Amino acid sequence: MADQFTTRTQEALQAAVRDAAGRGNAHVEPVHVLGALLAQRDGIAAALLAGLGVDLDALSAAVARAVDGLPAASGATVATPDLSQPSYRMLKSAGELAATRGDSFVSTEHLLIALA
Repeated sequence: MADQFTTRTQEALQAAVRDAAGRGNAHVEPVHVLGALLAQRDGIAAALLAGLGVDLDALSAAVARAVDGLPAASGATVATPDLSQPSYRMLKSAGELAATRGDSFVSTEHLLIALA
């Protein structure tokens, strides 16, 4: 499925995994993905949200608080985080949305819509 993601989508998902791993989260949650999309300030997801009048700084702060509230562990036994079931469903939904629209690749706007 990874070969069906745009470069920006791959970058966002990799950033979400790095964030979850760095925080000691066992799973990559949809909020990690949203945070990664928001961090791409020059990306389409941030532009779409800003165009809708969303305060990106306030949303980023809310996402950070949500991620801070996730269960975390530390130490040598912490494994690389895997996708949570909600994240898996979100990616599946994004893929279905891309297919419905006739798109060959899952883009960041597909992720944003699936997150919504």
